[in-house]
Order: sequence, then structure tokens, then C-alpha cells
Amino acid sequence: MGDQGSTSIGGRTGGQLAGVLPAHIIALDVLQIDGRELLTEPYERRRAAGEGLFRERGLSPPWTLPDDD
Repeated sequence: MGDQGSTSIGGRTGGQLAGVLPAHIIALDVLQIDGRELLTEPYERRRAAGEGLFRERGLSPPWTLPDDD
């Protein structure tokens, strides 16, 4: 990995930007739902289950789903 201070955007280093605009990522995978294990299900089905949970519970920012491109 490179030195965080070596990146410069608009005269600010990566370290300075991180202090002002911190980035966060939360990765999740649905492994079980309603007592049913999904460990052997393909990723696409587990992702669809996760998206369903987001919709059902009305989660909104900062909880968002990235595009699956």
C-alpha cells in the first residue's frame, strides 16, 4: 500500500481529506433469514435477500446499497 500522504487532491493530501471527508464501508452478506441458512445459496440470491431486507425495513442513508455493476 502507498503512503496516504502521497496522494494530493486540490492541494490536500489523502490524510487531510480523510479527516474532513471520512469514508466508511460496511460489507454484509445474508447467511441466514427466518431460521433458514443461505450458506449454500449463490451470491445473487443472498444479495437479493439483503436488498429485500433493506426495502422491507425502509433503510435509508447512511445505509445504502451500491449498484451491482
